[in-house]
Amino acid sequence: MNKPKSLVIIISILWISIITSLYRVANYNAEFVFGIVGLTIVTITYKKFQEFSFGILALLMFLSIFNVVTFNYSFGLYLNIFSARLSIQSIILFCFLFFTQLEKFIDLRQSWFNEDKAEIQHHRKNRIKSFKNNFQKLSESELRRKLENERLVEEAITAINELLNERTK
Repeated sequence: MNKPKSLVIIISILWISIITSLYRVANYNAEFVFGIVGLTIVTITYKKFQEFSFGILALLMFLSIFNVVTFNYSFGLYLNIFSARLSIQSIILFCFLFFTQLEKFIDLRQSWFNEDKAEIQHHRKNRIKSFKNNFQKLSESELRRKLENERLVEEAITAINELLNERTK
């Protein structure tokens, strides 16, 4: 699945949950209002400030697992573990977000927690190596097409360029 599409799908699902809740329930709590405000910020900043928007969405989704923020006030499935009440819908959406946007989570961790340059360089080399392994079986024309037609992260572009340089030697 295209990575920007997965973000749009998650944001759309959350808006549908909010609109359904607004239609069905008359009284709301603060957690629901925080969810509406947070998702509004994510939606407004999505195009121009993608890293910020993604960070806020990831934080909101994580908090919604523990019902600190809610997007769905009219119905829900919950998992009670000890004294914690966990939202099953939020767990599923957060896992979907995490696994489709893993590179963004890594970038977010690096920018928010100010990792040192050596550690960032180490992660960058590992990501390039991973992309090279993924692209190894592609033909030279497929690599060039991928380079020209797809929106790729910097490490993927570097991996493709390295593979093309290795093959021309």
